[in-house]
Amino acid sequence: MEELNYETNEKKNMKYLELFKNKLESDGLSNSTIKEHVFNTRFYLNDYLTYYEYIPMEKGMSHICEFFSDWFIRKAIWSTPVLIKSNIFSLKKFYKLMVELNYASKEDYLEMLDDIKYEKDSWISACKAYNSGEEDWRRDIFKISFLLIFFIY
Repeated sequence: MEELNYETNEKKNMKYLELFKNKLESDGLSNSTIKEHVFNTRFYLNDYLTYYEYIPMEKGMSHICEFFSDWFIRKAIWSTPVLIKSNIFSLKKFYKLMVELNYASKEDYLEMLDDIKYEKDSWISACKAYNSGEEDWRRDIFKISFLLIFFIY
């Protein structure tokens, strides 16, 4: 069994983040926008994928639903519906680049885009409910996920 090496995985992620930062700079984005995208992506890659789940970046697209439907809402004390949208935008840009550079699968990327398309509203609703103190804040997520599984798959 492969030994979990968090530092090695984090170093790999930093190389991906540097590529991402360079791409954003070449696209002419402002420094504050670049910092926001890199922060959002680093948080997903290192705090969630590496230290919570221990999943390599290239497999991370298939875990986006768990991240936004539960973990981000509970663990990022700054989570708001606007920040969910911002993080989604950052991760879409990041993984698009990783696909272009052949570090990640195009099929996984397209599946992630579908997940976002069908689940984003439920993540935002759950975040609003959680932030307002509703005890059953996961209710809408489970309803929508069940319907998606039942009717789409």
